[in-house]
Amino acid sequence: MSQKVSDSDFVVCWVTADTIEDVVKGTGLTRAGCRYRARVLRERGVRLMDLKGISDKEQKVKDLNGLVEKYSRRDKNGEIRLPR
Repeated sequence: MSQKVSDSDFVVCWVTADTIEDVVKGTGLTRAGCRYRARVLRERGVRLMDLKGISDKEQKVKDLNGLVEKYSRRDKNGEIRLPR
């Protein structure tokens, strides 16, 4: 179920954010939903600045690396044991 976020709340979240990920966290919308909403508002004349973000491909790699970090076996020093 999608989040209901008013245009006013969305704009405040957008202009106070440093990255698109901040908007996602602040609104509960998806990254694609945030980008779409910003585009629609810009088309209506709202002067939203561009936000730093990472591409979907980079986000996928970041998410996968998070899983590696979370579930990898560790050596006695707590370091991840990588395959040889």
